[in-house]
Parts: sequence; structure tokens; C-alpha cells
Amino acid sequence: MEEQVGLAWHRLVNRLALRRYPAAAVTLSSLTREAGLLYRALGGDDGIALQAGAASLHGAERSWLEKLAGSGRKADLAWVDPQALRLPPQIDAYPEARLNHDLYLWLAALCAQDPQPQAPWFNRNQAAARAIIQHFPGLAALYQRLVVAEIARRPDAARMDADGAKQERAIRAALLCPGSVTHLPSARHPPHPVLLWLRPAAPQLAAPMTEKPAPDPVSGASAPQTDAVRRQAERAESIEEPGGLLLFRPESIFSWSEYAKIQHETRKTMTPIWPRRRTIWMSSRWRAINAASPRNCA
Repeated sequence: MEEQVGLAWHRLVNRLALRRYPAAAVTLSSLTREAGLLYRALGGDDGIALQAGAASLHGAERSWLEKLAGSGRKADLAWVDPQALRLPPQIDAYPEARLNHDLYLWLAALCAQDPQPQAPWFNRNQAAARAIIQHFPGLAALYQRLVVAEIARRPDAARMDADGAKQERAIRAALLCPGSVTHLPSARHPPHPVLLWLRPAAPQLAAPMTEKPAPDPVSGASAPQTDAVRRQAERAESIEEPGGLLLFRPESIFSWSEYAKIQHETRKTMTPIWPRRRTIWMSSRWRAINAASPRNCA
């Protein structure tokens, strides 16, 4: 009964904290050919494949419902590495399937047009969006629809602290007019993920065929990977604790110490110990008898 109540509570909290629209979801597998053609047509590398990327931690402030449900920690963003163009495996961030479809096309175009790849994340994405609007005016209307949907999805700046609100207003101004804001104000938390932009930094990827899969937290066995998503590698340090784990029963130590079957090897020429001990005992006994017996006086 307690388990059923816990599962029902978990489903309820996750449903309330959900900020996605599964009914309007669009998968990458349905747009692989279309997004790949657009990426190469706009100047992307012909030798780069199109693959699904893993979600990444963003570190932004979450709502109390997301904290209660333990969700909202990661976001699906796009990036390009020397091997492939990484797009989200599924997009369901907007209430209309057309907007989710257009977001795939916009991300493919944004990866193809990247005039300032070494610039900071805030300036780099503005430069890429401005280059697309200037060189390809046909995508301007698509971008405007996505900006309206993205601003409606983002958190309200009026409910943030002073630094967070200033940061959010700067991002909204950069989305409405790319290139108009040159500096991103600092805040206590990183900004909320911008789905129309590339991720801040390309991660180190772990190949699914060469790396050992993560162990199952329940059974301890390595769970096989069932999808084609490239995972993000994380550097972890080994935990060193003063106390170790005993893999045997401590009370067994006494039973092992009581009896140990050991075969001692002796040489034939070696004099046994017990005759020498007996000779020493007899000599000391004889001297004691002689000392105690009366002597005849001449």
C-alpha cells in the first residue's frame, strides 16, 4: 500500500512540474534527412554526421515544484563537434508541433552559420542568429515565431531577484534583436537554457561502443545502452575513506587462529629439542640432590 501511494505521489508531482508538451513532440529520427540537407546547404561540413546529443546540466534556478519532483536539472541543446552535429533526440518544449519542427531546422541552420566560434556563449549565438537573418531572409519569419514561443516559455523576470531579472532581460533583448546586447550581466545562478541557441561549450563525449556502461543502481550490473545517443563523459575522483569494507565475518578470525594445518620440515642431522631439555633438567636436579645430601667429614 505504501509503495502504491508513493508511486501515485511521484506521478502527480512530476505531472505538475512538467513543462513540456508530449502530444506535440517531434523526434530527430523523423527530421534527420531534412535537417541534414539544410545544414549542408547553409555551409555546414559535408563530412559531419547528424546524431542525437545527450541532455546536459544547466545549473539554473528551478521552481519549487521541480525541486520537489527532482526534475528540470538538464536541458536538450544543440552543438557541433568534429565528429557530428548533435541535436536533441526529441523536442517537446512548445505546445505546437510546428514550432518544435521549426526549432530543429533553426538549430541546424545555427550550427552551419557560426561566424564567431571562439566568442563567448552570449555573443557567439547572437552573431550566428544575426548572420542567418542577414544572409537568409527566408528564415527570419521562422525565427520570429520561435522567439515569441521561447519568451513565453521562459520564467518571469518579475519573480526573480535583481541580478537574475537583469540577466533575463538581457537574454530576451538579445533574442528579439540579435547583436544589440554585448554583455551578459552576472547573477548568482547561470541563466535558464535558451533553446534557440547552442550550448555554452561542447562537452567531452564518451563513445557508447568503447566505454563501459554505467552500472545499474539496483542490481549493480552494467545496463546495456539501447539508444544511439552519445553520452557526456564526466571526470570522477575515487573516494578514499579511512574505513574499509570487511568481506568476511570478524568472529571467524579466532577460529582460524586456533588451528592451522602446517607441515614443518626437519633435517635428519638436527638434534631434537626435547633430549637436550631433558639432559639440562636432569643435570640441574642432580646438582640439587648433591647439595642437599650430608657429606662425610674426614
